[in-house]
Amino acid sequence: MGRAPLTIPMLLILFIGIVLLLSTPPAQAATTEVYMVKYASDGTTVLNETTVTYGQMEENLPVQGDGVAHYFHQGPMFGEKFESDPWDVNETTNIESRDFGAVKGTDIKDLCELVDGMSPGERVMIHASDGLRKYFGYANVYDPDPRQGQMVLTWWRADDGYVPDYPTGMRLVFFADDHVFGHWDMHECLSPEYWYNYTDHDVGRPSSGGLSVKYVDEIVIYSTMDPPKLSSIEISPVEVTLNVSGTRQFTATGYDQYGTEIPNIIFVWASDNETVGKINDSGLFTALSAGNVTIMAENGTVNKTVDATVKNSVPASTPIPSPTHLPEPVLTIINILPSSVTLNVSSTQQFNAIAYDQHYNEMFGVTFNWTTSNTSIGTINNTGFFRANVVGTTMIKATNGNADGTGSVRVSSPAPAETPKVKVAPSSPPTTVTTTPNATSIPSPSATPASVQTATPVPASSVQGFEALFAIGGLLAIAYVIKWRKTIK
Repeated sequence: MGRAPLTIPMLLILFIGIVLLLSTPPAQAATTEVYMVKYASDGTTVLNETTVTYGQMEENLPVQGDGVAHYFHQGPMFGEKFESDPWDVNETTNIESRDFGAVKGTDIKDLCELVDGMSPGERVMIHASDGLRKYFGYANVYDPDPRQGQMVLTWWRADDGYVPDYPTGMRLVFFADDHVFGHWDMHECLSPEYWYNYTDHDVGRPSSGGLSVKYVDEIVIYSTMDPPKLSSIEISPVEVTLNVSGTRQFTATGYDQYGTEIPNIIFVWASDNETVGKINDSGLFTALSAGNVTIMAENGTVNKTVDATVKNSVPASTPIPSPTHLPEPVLTIINILPSSVTLNVSSTQQFNAIAYDQHYNEMFGVTFNWTTSNTSIGTINNTGFFRANVVGTTMIKATNGNADGTGSVRVSSPAPAETPKVKVAPSSPPTTVTTTPNATSIPSPSATPASVQTATPVPASSVQGFEALFAIGGLLAIAYVIKWRKTIK
């Protein structure tokens, strides 16, 4: 007996089956780390962020759950008997289907604290790798009702172990005081905007189990804080006295309205009396003459000032002390040369440090400890040799005891190499036209300016002689015509 041929309906069913098979989304896998981020009130400015693994949670934060007690949520209820009472106050229906096991995990509150925490009026979003997201208020995280219990991100289950072997972790589970977080608990503990309703034929049915987000990969805090902006500047040192020709490195630090330091700010430095002293773009002040000067660091509309006093090296009324009475030199000032450089990525720079004692005399044989404020921008070894790594700005410091000197390095991307210009040779050699002096020479009309390389100008005297000859010929022609007309008459 032969095999029955495939009919068109059978082929259509087979095709639809293949399409459905190929379009089935891949199964989600357990997550092993979570990204924590806190946004400002604009929803885009990142105030703080970090990523933490389940291992770091277990090692560094309090562990919730004893690994023995099971925790339950409640699933939706169906049937006519529940139409009038969908909340099931006594928690009697569809509990066992939401047994999330004996689990261990980390309190969501402790995770929020890793990015400076939440404040009343703010909310948190729990995000899953499959795109599901649920929102909760401040009280649900920081001051939960006992019947709700702590919101715990679970990363271990007794019958599976740690994620990723715990297949639905990391999972949000509510640790209610009676171990069951039911529909009515959700009704009483959460604002209506945070309830979960299972939709069946356009009918919403409460389901606290829908709040148990699995595959959690992000926890996002939406704060009410304004985006940080520069609010104040501090300058160090705050008061300076130095002699003529002396130098002093000033540094400025910017702070936002919350008192948090803002890194990588570029300041504009200025001196209000450049006859007394000048200050460069990196904050290095050079004393020029005796007097008082005010130094200012500025960024936008925010600025800060400090005063500096410059004195003559040796006052005229002060006798020079005998060398035998001079105190021992003490390292007081360190200058870094160059004080400010701009380098391309992968470039290097040798910095040098010069030491001065309390009398501003140079000291020799001093060793320095070299450091950089941002090793990701560039590194510096113990001889002052700096290597640029990535684009950015960093401060260089040379220290010895209580004295230090600073410089700055700005690392930028190298400019793209200019494409060399190719000079195209002419298709034929240029033609040289040379005229003989004292002769009238007019270039051929067919010649173009590009083909004429050298032409000797016609002498002025030759042109004037030609014009005179032409005038005489004209007069003779007129006389001839007059004579001819008389003859005819």
